[in-house]
Amino acid sequence: MPPAAVRANRPLHLCHMPDVARWTATGLTAYDVSYVVVAEASGAELITADGEILAAAPGIARALADASASPGVAG
Repeated sequence: MPPAAVRANRPLHLCHMPDVARWTATGLTAYDVSYVVVAEASGAELITADGEILAAAPGIARALADASASPGVAG
């Protein structure tokens, strides 16, 4: 089920501006933060090879190499 803000027909980017600010304060670029915020908001795991994202968001991001080694993941 989508976040409540999406269900209420509010633009997702407006609903998550505090999250963007919080993640940007960690030193991530706005570009990287956009991926982190979408993953966090949707409950998805962010698979990346970006070391800065992995360091800043360990509860959300997972290393590409780890994901590729997992059973059932195409690599």
